[in-house]
Amino acid sequence: MLYLIIKFFSPLPLSNGSVWIPEKKLMEIQRTFPQYSDYIREPIEGCIGFLKGKDYRAQNCCELEILKISTNEGSMTIDFKIKQELNLKNGEIDKSLYALARRADWVDDENPFYPDVCFLDKNSFDTVRKGRQRPYRAASRNAELDRLQQARDWKAITDKFEPLDSIEQREVWYNTDTLYTIGLACSKRGELQNGRGHDQEHLNEIRRYRELSIKIFRRCYELDPLSFHYPSALAYRHYLNVIELDQHRDRRDGNIKEEISDALYWFDEALKLYPGSIKDNYRKGRLLHKYVIQRLQFDGKPWDTEKRKTIKEARKTAESCLRTAIERYKESPKPYYRRNYAGSLYTLGQLYYDQVAVQWVELAWHRLIGIDYDYELNNQSLNLLTAALGTFHECFEAELDDDVEPHTELRQLIRISKKWHISLSDKLYRLGLTNLKLYFLKVLSQDNQSAFQANGESAEKYLKLAIQVAQQTGGRRAYWYTADKLAWCCILSGKYQEAVQLTHSASDGYILNTCAIALLFIGTQDANQQAIQVLQRAIKARNHNTLHISQGLLALTYKLSGMDTEYRSLIAELGGNIPRTTKRLLSLLR
Repeated sequence: MLYLIIKFFSPLPLSNGSVWIPEKKLMEIQRTFPQYSDYIREPIEGCIGFLKGKDYRAQNCCELEILKISTNEGSMTIDFKIKQELNLKNGEIDKSLYALARRADWVDDENPFYPDVCFLDKNSFDTVRKGRQRPYRAASRNAELDRLQQARDWKAITDKFEPLDSIEQREVWYNTDTLYTIGLACSKRGELQNGRGHDQEHLNEIRRYRELSIKIFRRCYELDPLSFHYPSALAYRHYLNVIELDQHRDRRDGNIKEEISDALYWFDEALKLYPGSIKDNYRKGRLLHKYVIQRLQFDGKPWDTEKRKTIKEARKTAESCLRTAIERYKESPKPYYRRNYAGSLYTLGQLYYDQVAVQWVELAWHRLIGIDYDYELNNQSLNLLTAALGTFHECFEAELDDDVEPHTELRQLIRISKKWHISLSDKLYRLGLTNLKLYFLKVLSQDNQSAFQANGESAEKYLKLAIQVAQQTGGRRAYWYTADKLAWCCILSGKYQEAVQLTHSASDGYILNTCAIALLFIGTQDANQQAIQVLQRAIKARNHNTLHISQGLLALTYKLSGMDTEYRSLIAELGGNIPRTTKRLLSLLR
């Protein structure tokens, strides 16, 4: 049994009872439906005609009776009569048919339009004809659930339908509208509460609600596979699982790789149905950047062909998603999407920035032993960092309602930034860091003096502002990682004592390494002895993932201080248990 849906762009052919399909349009139909020549010979059991365009969205579509389908010299003519007007809007048919087209691979990003005439089987035809209508829910229940949802009383919602573990045996199991509200409440109750990570009873409780939310959202998707809300909700639930498993040490009741895979799968399903979703594009882009690309970059495993290919593809997809979110917001800037817009800009800037590697320690090492560090400024690296800088500037302004100069109105910025999605200190830090990396590359390449000097001044300005914000808001972690980069800015500018003052009180090994490098550049006997003490502290630092750098710098310090016995003893102690990069640097000392 064969069914048709015909797309009209004007009321005239619809009222005339005949539509002509030119050769170009007919070829599109033939590409989508390879059995087209057989289809036009079969009887048509049902047909819907609808008008395409924003002026017709709110009007009802029509049921048509096909009288004749004829072909002539590469074109097609369909004759019909209108049987009745349907209680279904043109816009609803358009959305439903487009969703079906995405799922059936009739359309893609390169070819986003489905044919003017679509041949469907009965199941597909019935699915499209249902449109976007939701199942009935009793008015009293509807009002009560809406009230509870508005009040964010998730416990009251879930309590109302307990026992939820047997929900599939109850009437509500067939009502997507009510189920979605219950699933949302379960998902909210499945989030980890701060300070309760060690509470096993709490961990068991939230796990139950997370699993229930996934079960319920999956059921909604089964009932209504054309609504993007349900795969979007599933994607977000798995996305939250990834974040919690990554950030909270006490939540170890899941597999982060599986959660990443599930989140990406459901994001893809949601974006097939609604490619322009700002939220889903942002979340998918961020997931790829933070939990796929960065995890692969820093997993310590060799960069083989497969790894490089995976990272390259992930970067391409992430950039596409983030750009889509940004562009869609700019087309229609709605306030409730501004957080996603700012997040998309921030993540896109990070994506560009992270592609340019900077070997801070290598430069310092070569300069300290008096060996030239050859570096040719790469245009691609320069372009990536320039793009990152522009994107971070956009991000800084994304959540501002008024023009505010950070260096003159910092207190005002701190006050208004409390509700920002991306914190003020993070925005200032990224602006400073990107300018610093540009400064670094231009110093290495001996680029135009005024150009790299400007980047150095900007880096120092933004990093100092970020430190001031951290000091005023109590952001200890933000203070230290910003202080480290400001210290590097000082090292590049020859302000070694200032770099030492910024870092000498740190407890993290990587910051103490920076402090030691600054002391070595001072170059006095006393400074070298201080460097040894600092590096010994760095080696003892907990959770120190740059231990080999501290050990290498200590060997360098012994060498520069003429402490040959200590140098040889340390090298013998290290043996071959050091990374390749550190080995290469140590070889320069010989």
